[in-house]
Amino acid sequence: MINQYSFVAVALVIFTVIVFLSLRFLALKYAIPVLGITLVALIGFQLLLSAGSNIQLAEEDFDSTLQTGEPVFLVLYSNFWVACLSNKPIVDRLE
Repeated sequence: MINQYSFVAVALVIFTVIVFLSLRFLALKYAIPVLGITLVALIGFQLLLSAGSNIQLAEEDFDSTLQTGEPVFLVLYSNFWVACLSNKPIVDRLE
């Protein structure tokens, strides 16, 4: 099941594998920078995916928009769901 915590779980698995491999096959002076770069990359990727994901419309604004009588295009989107990420270019073209 993919949800907002999936990236954290996958990142922990990736980081654990890289820790194991780097400590096993690299000298400690090379393993520490590799682990640091990996950690920064994973945190950066999480921040990139979650940027702007907390934008919400107030309930009053939503209700007033629905009561105008004009057609409304409602997009439900998540940065953590593969189907949403794959359809984002299509929705962007509609806008």
